[in-house]
Amino acid sequence: MIDPADILKGKILIVDDTDVNVMLLERTLGAAGYTSVSSTRNPGEVFELHRKNRYDLILLDIEMPGLDGFQVMEGLKEIDIGNYLSVLVLTAYPAHKLRALQSGAKDFISKPFDLAEVVMRVRNMLEVRLLHEVLRKHTKELDSDLSNLLANIDIPIVLLNDDLTVRRFTPPAETVLGLSSEQIGRSISSVRLPLALSNLEPLLMNVMKTGDVQKMEIQDARGRWYYLFLRPYRTEKNKTENNRIEGVVIALVDIHDRKLSEKTLLRLATLVLDSNDAVIVCDLQDRIIAWNKGAQKMYGYTERQALGMRIRRLMPKDKLIKARELIRVSAAPFEAQRRTRDGRILDVLLTVTVLRDDKGQPVEVATTERDITEQKHGEREFQRLRARVISAQETERKRLALELHDGVGQILSGVKYRLQALQGNMTLSKGDEAKILKVGGFLDHAISEIRRVSQNLMPSELVDLGLEAALLMLCREFKERVGIHVTIRTVPTEAAPEQALALFRITQEALNNIGKHSKADQIAVNLLREGKEIVLSVRDNGIGFNLVAGRSSTERGIGLVSMRERAESIGGAITIQSAPGAGTTLVVRAPVTSPRRAIQ
Repeated sequence: MIDPADILKGKILIVDDTDVNVMLLERTLGAAGYTSVSSTRNPGEVFELHRKNRYDLILLDIEMPGLDGFQVMEGLKEIDIGNYLSVLVLTAYPAHKLRALQSGAKDFISKPFDLAEVVMRVRNMLEVRLLHEVLRKHTKELDSDLSNLLANIDIPIVLLNDDLTVRRFTPPAETVLGLSSEQIGRSISSVRLPLALSNLEPLLMNVMKTGDVQKMEIQDARGRWYYLFLRPYRTEKNKTENNRIEGVVIALVDIHDRKLSEKTLLRLATLVLDSNDAVIVCDLQDRIIAWNKGAQKMYGYTERQALGMRIRRLMPKDKLIKARELIRVSAAPFEAQRRTRDGRILDVLLTVTVLRDDKGQPVEVATTERDITEQKHGEREFQRLRARVISAQETERKRLALELHDGVGQILSGVKYRLQALQGNMTLSKGDEAKILKVGGFLDHAISEIRRVSQNLMPSELVDLGLEAALLMLCREFKERVGIHVTIRTVPTEAAPEQALALFRITQEALNNIGKHSKADQIAVNLLREGKEIVLSVRDNGIGFNLVAGRSSTERGIGLVSMRERAESIGGAITIQSAPGAGTTLVVRAPVTSPRRAIQ
């Protein structure tokens, strides 16, 4: 609403060449409370006065010498281009009234004056003038807000007029669509937007005609994907008139990354669907909600049969695992067992992926399951074969040990006895006696070496006294033979005979490797029991080696393959830690169970 006090403050200019009219109007307006009323009797002064004072209302006489009122109005239009020109003409001729309104006057007052009419029309004119000013300021603010809004929108938007000429656009439209300020006011058809859309103009015309929003995915000239919106640009005219469509808004949303992701997801979905591995997705209530062709082939259930089925139907009764428990499983693949529709038990390599919502909470569990039944069967057969080979090796070692001890050893002992008997049965020179003694020394060394080799091939302590005593003898003999200090700590392990033999051979091989390669002067051997495992460790302070660089040569050169095979034959595993200058530590862990049972 306009404050009445603001109306009375309006600046009014009276232009009339008759003194009586000027005085009458000034007195009437002054009496009505108007405080800024000025006048001129020279129409030629109006232009300069208006430039200087910017009047809110001009009361303009039509009939004046020099310049008439029509000429004055034409001159005022050039001063107030585009603005609201508030002119109230004064005339006694009816014909002048219509012409004045056509020339730009907003109203007229007939002569002679009706003073009440003058006051009323002046008030109305000033009120309309002030309303226009308020509207102009409001429009300017809205225009500024819209400009700021468009300037800060990070998507390409183009506003078109109802004739499809460019009205304005956002900064990103300059980059994406190649627009510039020079193209404002030009037809959109002449701009040639770089979009792969041949029927853009008909679509825009349809939006203008129907008001329907158009949406579609398109590409630009560089092949980048966008989602195109064509919306009607509406303005509210008044409460009784329907909203009018005055243009079209073109908006582009970049969806290129989403399209690439969709393609990637489609490829992945195709790979998953057609994968030979079973891919299964379960909710946290253990219901199957996704089932690929690999799962159908592996387990015998069709997708229709599997969806909604509980995952436990695929598990042996003694090996049930809930989906919630799988959430805590490590990301590394692990071995499990599955039951097929026809009751077969499969060994599978299972990889778990936890699917989470946007808050990071688990909602589903996906498993990728590979059938390794034949592989596991092959491994078990290989373990059986390896155990048989090792058993055959040990049998042959035992045979050779007995042959050396009871055969060659006894022969050498008999030779030594006969040689010693020569000294009592014959008269020998001192030189001959010396030679016999020397030969006897050679025989003693040969007998001792045969006993050592026989002991290494099959230590009697291992058979008679157990693993701990055999390791003590092995370390003592190694220290005496090589000269490297060895400390050993053992506890009763209750190792089965096959385990004891394998652990003894691994220690024997490890000590031989240290003596040949490590340049160590300290060795520590420990045999412990940790829960349900036997743990053997052999550590030296030698030169060490690079595990990665030396893996292939190490495995071939120091018998690591043989040690690994012996550890695996009893269900165990070997780990090695080493670095140049930091020595080497070998650790064997094996379950306290019968190796034959473990293999089976």
